[in-house]
Amino acid sequence: MNYSQLYSYQNIVNVPAVTLTVAPSGDYTTVKEALIVAVASATVTKPYRVFIRNGTYNEIQMTGGDWVTVEGESRDGVIIISDGLRTDVDPISGQRYVDMAQVAKHCFLSENNMTYRNLTIRANDVKYCIHSDQNGSAIRQKVVNCLLQHSNGYPVGCGARASQILEFDSCVFEKLGDVATDGVVGSHGLFWHSTAIQTRATQLIVNNCTSINCGLSLIQEMASTKSDLCKFINCASGESRGVRLIAATDAIAYNINILTVDSTLTIDCDATTRPDGTLYIYQV
Repeated sequence: MNYSQLYSYQNIVNVPAVTLTVAPSGDYTTVKEALIVAVASATVTKPYRVFIRNGTYNEIQMTGGDWVTVEGESRDGVIIISDGLRTDVDPISGQRYVDMAQVAKHCFLSENNMTYRNLTIRANDVKYCIHSDQNGSAIRQKVVNCLLQHSNGYPVGCGARASQILEFDSCVFEKLGDVATDGVVGSHGLFWHSTAIQTRATQLIVNNCTSINCGLSLIQEMASTKSDLCKFINCASGESRGVRLIAATDAIAYNINILTVDSTLTIDCDATTRPDGTLYIYQV
C-alpha cells in the first residue's frame, strides 16, 4: 500500500505555513482574494494559511486548494455571509448570483486537502456553506470549531471519495428559520453522500458536534461495498432526528458501519428501499 500522500499530509503540521491576513487594513480585504493567491501557491512543503481578522465579510463562490488552511481569529468574531441573492455578477459564469440556480453556487467549494477553523458562516440561497465535493482528490479535510448556518439548505455537503477522511470537530450545524421535515433540503446539518462507485472505503468522523433546528446528519447514496465508516463521538441533536440513512437510487448495496460513542443520537434507516447490503450500527 502506498502511504506517501497520507504521510505527507500528516507531516504538513510540522511545516511553517505562509500566512496571508484578511482585514480592512490587512494584506487582503476579502477572503476570496487571499484564497485565490493561497490556492495558486500552496504545496505540501509550503502550506498556506488564510488568517481572517474579526469582522463581517460578504463572500461567495470561493474555491479551495490542497495544503490550505482558512482560519478565523475567533469563531464568534469572524462572520462570513454568503448570500446567493446578490445582484452582482460572478466573474466565472458571467451570471448574476441571484440568477444562478441554488445548486450552482456555494460559500466554499472544496475538493481538496484543507482545514477550516474558527469561522461562522451564514448562508442563504447557496447550496452549502462548505461543499467537500467528490470530484476532487482530497484525502483528508478538517472543519474545526465552526458555526455553520443555512436558511434554506444543508450547512455542509460531503461527497465521499475513495480513502477519504472527513473530520468535523466542535462544530455546530444550524438550520435558520423553520425546521425542515425529513426529505426536505435542510432537514439535517451534515449531508454525507456519494453518487459514484467507490473503489476504496471512506470515513466521516464527527466529534463533539451538535445541530440546532435540524437533525445532525443525513447519509444518502453511498455507492460503495467497501465498509465505509461513519463515526459520531460525543454528539447531540437539538431535534428528535439524529442520523438518517436513505437508500441509494441504484442497485449498488450499502456497506456502512455507523459508530456512536457517548452520543445521544437516534439512528433511522430507510430499510424498505435500501438495496441488499450490510449496515452495522454500534452504539457505545
